[in-house]
Amino acid sequence: DYRAFVRAVGWTGYGNASNMVHFKMAMPPAAPVNVTSSFQDRKAMLVTWQLANGSLSRKSDLPVTRFIIQRSIEPAYNSWIEAPLSPVSNLEYSVIVNQLEPDFSYAIRVIADSVNGQSAPSVPIYRWAGTPPIEGPRLFARAQSEALTLRFTWDFPSGNMLGTGDRMLKTTSAWGVRGYMWDPTVEGPRMVWDGMGNPITEFTVANATCGKTYNVAAAFVTMIGEGSFSNVLKVTNARVPGVVRNVQVTNSTMTTITLAWQEPEDTGCVPVHQYRILRYSQAAGFEIVGYATAASTSPPMPAAEIYVDNGRCLPQFDPLGDPLPTCDCPGPACLVTGNLYTYQVQACVIGAYSDGFLATSDGPLGCGPNSRTIQGYAADVPTPPRDIRFGEAEGSELNLYWSPPWSDGMNGATSLTYEIEMDNGGSFQSVGNTTATNFRVRGLQIQASYIFRVTVRNRAGYSAQSEYVTYIATMPPAAPDTPSTIVTRSAVSNSFYAHPHLASTPVPEGVTVAFTSTAVRGYAWAMVVDSTSAADVTISGIKAG
Repeated sequence: DYRAFVRAVGWTGYGNASNMVHFKMAMPPAAPVNVTSSFQDRKAMLVTWQLANGSLSRKSDLPVTRFIIQRSIEPAYNSWIEAPLSPVSNLEYSVIVNQLEPDFSYAIRVIADSVNGQSAPSVPIYRWAGTPPIEGPRLFARAQSEALTLRFTWDFPSGNMLGTGDRMLKTTSAWGVRGYMWDPTVEGPRMVWDGMGNPITEFTVANATCGKTYNVAAAFVTMIGEGSFSNVLKVTNARVPGVVRNVQVTNSTMTTITLAWQEPEDTGCVPVHQYRILRYSQAAGFEIVGYATAASTSPPMPAAEIYVDNGRCLPQFDPLGDPLPTCDCPGPACLVTGNLYTYQVQACVIGAYSDGFLATSDGPLGCGPNSRTIQGYAADVPTPPRDIRFGEAEGSELNLYWSPPWSDGMNGATSLTYEIEMDNGGSFQSVGNTTATNFRVRGLQIQASYIFRVTVRNRAGYSAQSEYVTYIATMPPAAPDTPSTIVTRSAVSNSFYAHPHLASTPVPEGVTVAFTSTAVRGYAWAMVVDSTSAADVTISGIKAG
């Protein structure tokens, strides 16, 4: 602080002192720094600033009497006027500037005024008058992208969606879109894309974890502020699965074919959501005829790995939406009994893009490559062969006979193959195959016991076994000596032909013939005939009955 006065000095001495003045030595204040603004309402903004680092720490030590806020409107920003303030007198470091025109850009600067003069103006900031965006981007959706990347698109804003109007909308440096992605189980929204000043309609995230599910949203942002979120998407990041393994036909009937398989070695790092079953037709090639999906459980379970095809076809549609017939299905069952059908299977997951992917409410449903081709007949197991029987005993050889099964399992649309199996030591061994209903077995040991069974197979490969039958290999008995004719003159005779080991007893009204066979096992025959028929009696005739 200083005090000063003035008085005249002459040759004769000093004059009286003037009045005393009191003053401080000071410079005008430094220009305010860190000027910024925030939204207040459509026609007002809150402007804030700070003192320069070289200023004293307390305003009471500075001769600042007020802060002057100036504004200049676009496009030249060269006409500065004091902005209307609220309140008018304010020595705080913030003030509300009002009476702005929405959808126009303003330059704002701050000047510190003091008893020592005004500071230089602060560095201007450029802000728009209006509100932050009043809604989020419309039609925010996931778009097709490369493997393990997430791409999102939305509609360009229109009208007053940005909280201002067409003038800001056309000034692309004044607004943009921010993208947010987060795992809701461990974190809140996290910005992954800042498109401020670059108002495009898509962004891509390349560092998402495969197999993880995220929430994703977008928001418009302008120089005024940031708006609300768009619709929040639940997004799973996955890759296209591999090839379905071990596809096979596990069962069939005359009207259905059952398929089973194993999931791919690579499921795309997420559970398989759905399997597509494709059946081949000569007219259309391979087409989807059914799906195997997961049950509605929480947490979700992988899709079922079995499918029963009854021949139905899924409806197909032409571009006009009219259903197109893809298979002929006149009755309740569409598979033709006895026909051979060809299948392939695809694995599909949520979160992956593939050729022909399906857009669902949960995200893209992408499918992997087709499995290997598998074939199966619409056929059932045949009934067993019937009435197994033996031919004549012929020592080391034997003729087996049987009747065909009641049902061949294919409604007559097949040929049957029979396999003859023999057991004479504890296990059955195959001795041959035939399509006839008889078979000649060779190489038997005399007096040895054998068990036989016959297995029938249809064209579908299904089989059924007959009951067991037992046989002892036997030589045929030797034919007796040729009998001679015995002439009798009455209906009752006590005469008979003498045969070794033969014994006979006359009876009142006939002849009783008794004999002993020399074979251990087998059959013997004897006949009493009229002499006129003796020449007609032969060994084969006797055996035939």
